Amino acid sequence: NNAYVIRISNDLNNHLFDRKLEKKVINLVKQFDCKTIYINEVTGLKISKYLDNAQIISNCNLDNKIEIFAKLLYQFHNSNLKVNQSFNIKQTYYNYKSHTTKFIYDLTKFEYLLNDIDSIGPKVLCHNDLVDGNILFQNDRCYLIDYEYAKDNHPFFDLMSFITENNLNIKDRNKFLNSYFKSEISNEQLSLLNRFESIHNLLWCMWSMMMYTNKNQIVYAEIAKTKYENLIKNS
Repeated sequence: NNAYVIRISNDLNNHLFDRKLEKKVINLVKQFDCKTIYINEVTGLKISKYLDNAQIISNCNLDNKIEIFAKLLYQFHNSNLKVNQSFNIKQTYYNYKSHTTKFIYDLTKFEYLLNDIDSIGPKVLCHNDLVDGNILFQNDRCYLIDYEYAKDNHPFFDLMSFITENNLNIKDRNKFLNSYFKSEISNEQLSLLNRFESIHNLLWCMWSMMMYTNKNQIVYAEIAKTKYENLIKNS
């Protein structure tokens, strides 16, 4: 007499994820996640508690939803959580590239952005995939779900993940950053945030071309186009 959500992983994507690590992360982040009942670290099968009346952030009508999420993300980054396995941005990019044959766009002239990015600290546990569907609201309670990409990373990667994946306008972008930092952002921080913004567009443009290679679905070509146009605009 209970309701659950069951995730069945796609075999085509399994090479991208470490299910054993995902299980470790889920055990660490219980205060932020929906309740996970079971996860198989071989197949990726996952069973989670169903949240009644939950909405993804874009469908939530709360006026202060961005501030609520910023507070949650700040708490997440400052909870002293680590898995001692880094989300290596440069390695991830070249892994996607190695599985791509349909190069819609030539990204080589932007690959300099990846130089030394993984040596920049601090590193904390990050979600690394803050798309609309991974942020749930149940009334005024916010949850982070789907920890497939979660590893230790620079927290600015998460900040720009939320901004770029949700196409925040200038007003909402400033609202989010001001709520997260709670103080004036320095020029050095702004510069690094801008670099991470370009890196997101670069990384996910390559990811979408890889997915287009594997699945041949036009939606991935459209994502690649958006990311490439943003990369050109912001670089």
